[in-house]
Amino acid sequence: MFGSAREFSNSIFSCGQTYVALSRVNSQKGLHLINFDPSNIKAQIAAIKEYNRLRAKCRPDLNKIPLKHNKNIHPISDLSIPGFSNLDAISCYANASLQVIFNCTRILNILINSLEDTILKKLAYSYTSQVCQLSAFSIRNQIGHPYVNIEQQDAAEFISALISLYEPLHNSLLHQLQTILKCSRCKKSRVIISNNYIIQLNVPNDTKTVTMHSMLNDMSKEVTIENITCSACNTTSNHTQTTNILNTHEYLYFQIQLWSDVNAKITNLQINSLTTSTLTVHSKCYTLNSVICHHGQSMTEAHYTAIIKHQNKWVRCNDTSVQFERWPRGAKDVYIIIMEKK
Repeated sequence: MFGSAREFSNSIFSCGQTYVALSRVNSQKGLHLINFDPSNIKAQIAAIKEYNRLRAKCRPDLNKIPLKHNKNIHPISDLSIPGFSNLDAISCYANASLQVIFNCTRILNILINSLEDTILKKLAYSYTSQVCQLSAFSIRNQIGHPYVNIEQQDAAEFISALISLYEPLHNSLLHQLQTILKCSRCKKSRVIISNNYIIQLNVPNDTKTVTMHSMLNDMSKEVTIENITCSACNTTSNHTQTTNILNTHEYLYFQIQLWSDVNAKITNLQINSLTTSTLTVHSKCYTLNSVICHHGQSMTEAHYTAIIKHQNKWVRCNDTSVQFERWPRGAKDVYIIIMEKK
């Protein structure tokens, strides 16, 4: 068969059905996939065991394919969300980051369908292949210093490192920040446009009860910046600054500035209506997809978990433990917020 259109959505009902359908096509050029959902691909346990036997015999350099037997994995409908191991006791920042990235369905599908054979693609494929437990160490090792070190790292910085390496993340999260500076002396303005991937949200000094709308409004407020050299009148004077978010795409990642300085974390922050908010940014509407929580006081001595939305329920991903959980009151310990375009 030289040409075929195949649908791989929830219509798949049997193990091996996908393999049989694909094996009939002689060339990738003639293959068209419709509604491809990797989470619906099924494989028999016996087949996985046979693959593992052949790998051990012929390719001992390859790891075994884990079987779906793990008490830490709680089935969610017909899809199991795998946990991530934390054998060195510091990989939680990478584990939580990968959970929220893979919960972004559009990013996950782009990674799996990518022609480039990358470490992140392999991990994404394993994530959808009913693998019981994954490891983030291969990704940490690829990025290198400091993430290969046995020491705690910041989840936001780890995500930034992934964005710089992988185009699907880069393209899905890219937006622009428009900064308008107005000179107090000559009254002329200059506009600076810069690419951005993670939006920084400050916590107001006068209140610790906020919403996403109030933090975004605070970000776009006019502020005074002292002692800036004006390019128009060539004098050093105060400028007013306003910031706007432009040209957004499928997802928005927000990082809340929980530290007033390096050592003092804001622990009494309460974010109201986070799960029900609809944000309008640059004429596009966004709703909550997932969050990363920071548990602890220090940036370098803490624990990270993820809370992801799946089928309108909240699932806490805490390394190997994956289970349903109520949304924390006041969004306690939320550090990174992922919004998805409706």
